[in-house]
Amino acid sequence: MNRQTVTRAAFAIAFTAMTLAPTAHAASFFKKGTPDTQTSMKKAGKTIKFTVRNDSNEARELRIGDDVVTIAAKSSKQLEAADGTRVYSNTATEKVAAGTLMVQLSKDMNNATLALN
Repeated sequence: MNRQTVTRAAFAIAFTAMTLAPTAHAASFFKKGTPDTQTSMKKAGKTIKFTVRNDSNEARELRIGDDVVTIAAKSSKQLEAADGTRVYSNTATEKVAAGTLMVQLSKDMNNATLALN
């Protein structure tokens, strides 16, 4: 082989590699899972059904995931949320500041009752 043939072959290999590298990187089979995919899988998890009972004399607001739910005084409300959802107090009281994490739902809490005092 002469020098010109080797140079052309090397150039062809380098050009092909540079052309295909971005395409190969973008192919989905090279990735384990993007954060968007992982988030949607978590959201599609088991739904937890639970009841919140407000034993106080005032209405209370809870932030369940992205939703705000009001529980009237001396009443109960049945709710549903995905496993792993966090429930925060959205109303400040003597005992709890607004924004306090009340509970993180798990499969063990299915059909449970959460009491607010």
